[in-house]
Amino acid sequence: MSELHPARHGNPAFAAAPGGDEDVDSDARQKEGVLIRLKTKEETRATNETGENAPSRFVSLDCYILDLPAKFAHGVYSALRTAFPDDRFDLQHLRRFAKPSFLPLHLRPLSSVPAKRSHSPHETSTPNGAAESEAGQPLPTSQQPPLLHLLVGPVKSIPRTGLTNKLMSLAPFSDGSMAINLRTVSVPALAPTAEEQAQRWSEQYWPTVYKKTNPFGPQPSVWDRAERDILPGAGRWMALAEAAGQAAKHARTGEPFGAVIVDNTPDGQNAVAVAGDARWCGPGAELASGNVAGHAVMRAIGMVALKAKRAKQQGSRNDHAQTPQCGSDSREEGEKEQEVSRTITTSSTIFLDTPLTSLEERYFMLRNVSDSAYLCCGQDIYLSHEPCLMCAMAILHSRFERVVFGTRMPGTGGLCADMVVGDGGADGADMKTVDGDRDRDGDARKAHSPIRGQSHQGLGLGYGLFWLHDLNWKMLAWQWQWQDSARHPDSVTAGSKFHNA
Repeated sequence: MSELHPARHGNPAFAAAPGGDEDVDSDARQKEGVLIRLKTKEETRATNETGENAPSRFVSLDCYILDLPAKFAHGVYSALRTAFPDDRFDLQHLRRFAKPSFLPLHLRPLSSVPAKRSHSPHETSTPNGAAESEAGQPLPTSQQPPLLHLLVGPVKSIPRTGLTNKLMSLAPFSDGSMAINLRTVSVPALAPTAEEQAQRWSEQYWPTVYKKTNPFGPQPSVWDRAERDILPGAGRWMALAEAAGQAAKHARTGEPFGAVIVDNTPDGQNAVAVAGDARWCGPGAELASGNVAGHAVMRAIGMVALKAKRAKQQGSRNDHAQTPQCGSDSREEGEKEQEVSRTITTSSTIFLDTPLTSLEERYFMLRNVSDSAYLCCGQDIYLSHEPCLMCAMAILHSRFERVVFGTRMPGTGGLCADMVVGDGGADGADMKTVDGDRDRDGDARKAHSPIRGQSHQGLGLGYGLFWLHDLNWKMLAWQWQWQDSARHPDSVTAGSKFHNA
């Protein structure tokens, strides 16, 4: 088993990230990127787009349609709704009534109503159902009854025999003046997520409406408001997360995965915890996957919990400007701080939720967490890589409001709902892993580090844990993509077999 704090190597000074985090903050202000909204599980089911990374997932539903004169349409529909109530299928995105000219082309030849008997003593019916005079000439269009096509409801919820019997009791079918022309068509079962999609479905299936809302995930206005809030500082926090990962790699505590937890206050955003990966420390470090409690997400959340405990023990309030005092006038306060830190460290080192690098220590010592809120409720978390299933659920249970990650992990990630085949991103630079042993010092798994050069062929897990109706908490999630892709070639997709973050 490796040492608990291999970065220290018996030296009281923590391992420092190359260049120090002052350089990280300065460099981050010069970096820009874009936020890519993650699709929810329901959105991936609703999409009808095709492409290399977006296979077709169109979901259809068989429904009855009925042809009838316009003046009877609403009466028939109301009667059928009363006779066959069913709330299992939401069809609000489909037009209930459609004129023949608005139907898809393949439905129009079948849309005319065949007359069972003449509309008048001087009228008969043509093969396509249009009324004609006794001389065999079609009546002028103005004299023909205007027709509508009614979307009755799903075949699954309405028995055809019962539907036919009910229609025979309603005008215009009850007196035998018109035959029942009942057909079955396939319609979109899910609402469209874009105007273009609604137009395409209207041409292919049935007139469809886009209501500028999202029934399968966050509303567009919610996304827009959140992005205006976090985009100005996102580059800084993402650079800090990457720096935490690199510091962990440099200290040989774990893989280059980092996490930053940011609190949103009236005075601005503040980093309350910074953590790098430490899977090669503590219990389980000798296993191929390392110590799962040492993932960066788990450590960062643990640090927030410890800081809240420290705030409670010290009786302190949330103070975003204060740092631990070191001057002679605050000796008593400093001794109290050290005593609290010793107590916390002794009771929790098995979880690796105390600092292992100087970068982590700097933010851990800031007294900017109170003990009044529920752990990380309302806070944001920035990650160098998409979190694994375990870490994604930890983020969910900690009540984060928003999560941003850099590199997608199709083999282990728990946030992305779409199942993406790794294609190496824009420059074909996916990653692979190779097996190997520890180095002879036994405190790092160098040979298991992800390396470039081979495309990942597996499918993503497709859980989409950030927004599921079955869970009691939902949050917004983005993938961050640097505009300077040359400096971040692996910021799109990676194929590492490690459970990331």
